Amino acid sequence: MDKVYEDIEGYQGIEVQELLNGSVLVRHTVIVTLLVTTQSQEKLQNITTNVQEKIKEGVTQFNCTDANLCFDSSRVTVSEGQLQFDEEAYCQSQVPQGYQEFFFPNLTSSGLSCMSNCTPDTASTIDCHRGRCQLTRTGPQCL
Repeated sequence: MDKVYEDIEGYQGIEVQELLNGSVLVRHTVIVTLLVTTQSQEKLQNITTNVQEKIKEGVTQFNCTDANLCFDSSRVTVSEGQLQFDEEAYCQSQVPQGYQEFFFPNLTSSGLSCMSNCTPDTASTIDCHRGRCQLTRTGPQCL
């Protein structure tokens, strides 16, 4: 399957879901990695379309008279891709123990950031006037 999907953006491999009765029928999931941004869902839709195109190419690309993998395009279905990423859980896993409750994800077009109310230049930054914000185990405080 790697030969079919190798040009798909972020392709990591496949996960076999089920082997079905018949010749060699395999229900599988194509695994891709993406930078998490505000455009991730749109990008995933494009990748799903590319997977469909690669399968169509695979039908004509491989010669079924030798030992190569062959596709029966009448049996191929491609489901909508699903993002499986928990931004909150990710941020909590990235900060020191005892500070998790004070961090939250901030998703932008350039990626995901884990921030607190002490992160400068954000909408939720605490204004400490002339002091500075410091995150303690009891939460953000102005010093």
